[in-house]
Amino acid sequence: MLKNSSIVKQTVIILLILSITLFVVNINGYATTICDDINNCIQNLPDEVFKKNPVQYRNALLNKINAVTELIEECRNQEAINKLSNDIRSKADGSIGGNPKNDWIIDSSAQAGVCDLIDVLITNIQSLPACLEYCSEMAAAWCEDKGWFVDSSSAGVLVCVSTEGMTAADNCGTCEEINYVVWEDGAGDPECNGTYSTQAGFVYGGHIPCTCADNLYWCGPWDMQGCEPNP
Repeated sequence: MLKNSSIVKQTVIILLILSITLFVVNINGYATTICDDINNCIQNLPDEVFKKNPVQYRNALLNKINAVTELIEECRNQEAINKLSNDIRSKADGSIGGNPKNDWIIDSSAQAGVCDLIDVLITNIQSLPACLEYCSEMAAAWCEDKGWFVDSSSAGVLVCVSTEGMTAADNCGTCEEINYVVWEDGAGDPECNGTYSTQAGFVYGGHIPCTCADNLYWCGPWDMQGCEPNP
């Protein structure tokens, strides 16, 4: 252990306590807060705790943590966990069951602090609520779950047909033949441009009578499950 390991240990423990406090306060989804605190921890570690080239290794670790933050923000949670476990924690776990040959941080106290923070972050990510999906994906799943087929989607609406081979051009079918699954108010038949009085969260059938107009037949609701509108 290095001569200043007591200082390292004290620094890491203080940062760990602060990070766990933030974790408790922000338990409902703020995993990136913990990422920031791992960054702070790494930035404040003395050069001596690194195997060599402290500036290079510190910057490399910070870049990896920033990549984890981006993965979390993009809702790629399992990829974030894998990167934390296999690409970051493995650089600082030689004294706690890992392979010391892979370590960039070599002081045991620093390793313990950094790994504890990473473990807290992994637990936080695992407890995050399910990521919101785009409404087009939710609508497609709704269509396929009922055994129908997705024909196409456009701004605010997905065309779902009961029989393979049917298309959006078959736009005079009943609710048992064609569904317009709407997630934006006013979205309608992509084959018939115009103004529609449709509402998000509802499903519509074909035109009745069979002419391009605001006359899509109301079929009922669909569960949007708080989906995110497509960009």
